[in-house]
Amino acid sequence: MSERILDEKWDNGLRVFIVFLRGLFKDRDKGDFRWDADPSTSDIYIASAEPEDINSTMPRILVGRGAINYTGSSISQSTPRMFARTEALVADLQSAVITITVASTLPIEAHCLGMHVFSMLAPFREMLACQGKFHSLLVVNASITQPMPITNFLPGSLFNKMRAVQISIPSFMQEVHRVSNAGFYSQLEEYVLAEIKTST
Repeated sequence: MSERILDEKWDNGLRVFIVFLRGLFKDRDKGDFRWDADPSTSDIYIASAEPEDINSTMPRILVGRGAINYTGSSISQSTPRMFARTEALVADLQSAVITITVASTLPIEAHCLGMHVFSMLAPFREMLACQGKFHSLLVVNASITQPMPITNFLPGSLFNKMRAVQISIPSFMQEVHRVSNAGFYSQLEEYVLAEIKTST
């Protein structure tokens, strides 16, 4: 059976953060940053991308992540080439920084909303890690910025009059997959020989 090409574990982790943030604001009083699934009645926008309405001034919380890196924490990352074997199990940790960008037209509002979210991370860390299938969430190393133009965090944003703070959370996912090299080296040899013949 072929290995899945679409690996959604990081996307699923981001969805868990979005659901968590929506729940955090869902039961607030109307007019007090209450989130609602109906955009026309919601006081705050929470998603992974900015709203399509470029005239919207609604406060917003946007969840994203930085680049994914291997940590090199497994010996299988340095396993010798597998000439004698047809399959290998590769395991390592992947790291990335989860970002939560909190924006508003008022810097103080962005700051206060951001601090509220920031303070809720530690109490819900284990739940977020479990539901998001993270290997670990280093909430103890999380950080939050001062309010800045939103374009500092989201270059190209059309909402350039908004101010935002950004929360950064170092996170890790376990990466495990099997690699099969059956027939790979014979195919590679044929390809290289063919290229040599063509070039000469």
